[in-house]
Amino acid sequence: MNAVKTQIGGSSKKWLWLVVPLGILLLTTLWYRQRQTNQTLITRYGQRLGTASGSIAGTSVLSKFFDEQGWDTASWSRLSPRLEKERVIVWFPDSDSPPSPKETQFLESWLENDYGRTLVIVGRDYNAEVDYWNRVFKPGSPAASSMSAEDKALALRKQAEAASMYAMTRSRLIGKTLEHMWMPIRSLPVLEPVQTLSGPWSDWISAEEFPYLVAAEIAVGQVTADVVGPDFELRLDESEDAASTDDADTTEEADSEDADSDEPATADPASDESHSGDSELDAEITEFEDGEEYEEYAAPSAADQENWEDADEEYEYRPFHYEPLLVADGKVLAARLTHQRWSECQVIIVANGGFLLNLPLIEPGHQRLAEQLVAECGSPDRMVFLESGPRGLLVSNTDQSLPLWLRAFTVFPVNVIVIHLTICGLVYCFYVFPIFGRPATVSEDSPSDFGKHVAAVGDLYEKSGNQAHALQKVAQLTDHHRT
Repeated sequence: MNAVKTQIGGSSKKWLWLVVPLGILLLTTLWYRQRQTNQTLITRYGQRLGTASGSIAGTSVLSKFFDEQGWDTASWSRLSPRLEKERVIVWFPDSDSPPSPKETQFLESWLENDYGRTLVIVGRDYNAEVDYWNRVFKPGSPAASSMSAEDKALALRKQAEAASMYAMTRSRLIGKTLEHMWMPIRSLPVLEPVQTLSGPWSDWISAEEFPYLVAAEIAVGQVTADVVGPDFELRLDESEDAASTDDADTTEEADSEDADSDEPATADPASDESHSGDSELDAEITEFEDGEEYEEYAAPSAADQENWEDADEEYEYRPFHYEPLLVADGKVLAARLTHQRWSECQVIIVANGGFLLNLPLIEPGHQRLAEQLVAECGSPDRMVFLESGPRGLLVSNTDQSLPLWLRAFTVFPVNVIVIHLTICGLVYCFYVFPIFGRPATVSEDSPSDFGKHVAAVGDLYEKSGNQAHALQKVAQLTDHHRT
């Protein structure tokens, strides 16, 4: 009877010794991973999915501003034909170097291929970890006051390490300007708080609501024809302060030459009429296509006519029109870049992510700036966040990627669960299918072995699934045998 009971109930428990330990191991691993994730400060830069969604330097919060306005948001990690479907590209390059020529060429072609597109590109000179620890140890911060002495000492050490790494990185950038036609971003030697704001975006925020340290500026005046090449040249508007100063110096030199000359200077009435007032030069473009040259310059003054051969050395050139959007204490933090070749498209440049990444967006003033950035992109459509590492983006002519149903397995916590289930499956296969050790000697079957009959009856009772009925029949057979 005991043998039959073992035969009936044993098969349902024979895998417990394997399943239970593996289940405990899986749950323990998931708990430990989640605990480590909660305790570790995530600082992955410029990404929005997976564990990076909780990063203080991520873009998941900014993507929610686009989602709230009806945008169809996505993430992508290469420059490929898929981007032709997108209306807006937002890119936080994780590199101190400017975009490569291949990246620039691809994005410029993307801007030329359709109407109304927007590229948002943000400089790198910002360290969210330093900003985080500065907020933690800010006077009156409840986070610092609630720390134990041991935790506070550990946090101070991490703050010092982060500040040291950031200072070392900035030491290579201070005083230098990125040699790129879109991103003439210059790192400043000292991080200073904002005193005054101007520009179109300043209508949405005051300097008191802008807890931002100016680490970099968009040095518009640093972009020259030597940087971008001779194909497209745009004369700077002389109404700008720097250009006005140069123009004044040039005029003084010309006047002194006229005074030294014996012949009286003759003024061109048409020139005087067109340059009445401040003698401004309109921003005009010289474009070379198929050997033809199109020039549209405002009529030069008499001094310019006399020094026309040397005039190019007196002026700075740039191929695009820059419109400052946010200026802090005279330093441009955000600007709009347009060009006549781009069909109503634009590039919005931001000096750094100090008010657009996850951590800074806890400030209400920064949130209003993010809303204004979304509004600058136009009506809701498809948009994508480009995610790149220190080595930049891969430029590809094809869209070779995993199908959507497979990409789901690359996101936490699904990826961790799949890995452990795969390991458990391999262990199970090694346990069930291979035959290890020396081959066993199989005994010959005996037709007269009554035990096989008992085992066969037990198998039938097991298949019936009614254990009470089986035990009742066994008891009847046992009583009948005794009588």
